[in-house]
Amino acid sequence: MLEKHLLSVLTQAEFFIQHCGWPTIRSVYIGGGTPSVIQSDQLHDFLYRLAKILRSPSSIEWTIEANPEDLSPQWLAAIMDSPVSRLSLGVQSFSDK
Repeated sequence: MLEKHLLSVLTQAEFFIQHCGWPTIRSVYIGGGTPSVIQSDQLHDFLYRLAKILRSPSSIEWTIEANPEDLSPQWLAAIMDSPVSRLSLGVQSFSDK
């Protein structure tokens, strides 16, 4: 089961589409709060459900933000098996500390 905050995003997306119609969506950006701390199974489920809600055509560009220190093979596999087309790494990756 998805965590409460992820379910809330899905609920809000469904509400928006039901009450405001189908906007032209060109990009989806998932970031601001380091989504790379989301467990890989949760992330995979969330991305799958969000794409289904948005009826995501392949023309939508999906970007997800990540902290390089949080990445794991499982997390990367979850985004590889999703609509995500771009990984944005945080600038903290330039810090020697």
